[in-house]
Amino acid sequence: MSRQRRGLPLWGVALIDVVCVVAFIAVGLLSHAESLSLGSVAWASLPFVAARALMLLYPTTSLALWPSGVVVWLGTWGFGMAL
Repeated sequence: MSRQRRGLPLWGVALIDVVCVVAFIAVGLLSHAESLSLGSVAWASLPFVAARALMLLYPTTSLALWPSGVVVWLGTWGFGMAL
């Protein structure tokens, strides 16, 4: 008997993650009085989107906020800042 995975498909989760990263970047640019053009948002988002893609390698079986969600969030922020 095979079990079906419930919830969003991986591409749906990835899309939501990218939208959240872009929103985070837009708020950051506005709070630092930077221009909010498509190019500036894309350029500033690139390291964080790449970091989020890297964090897909983090082995998790849970969608719980703690510890999986916090580890992925901190990893995305940390790697994004380092890039």
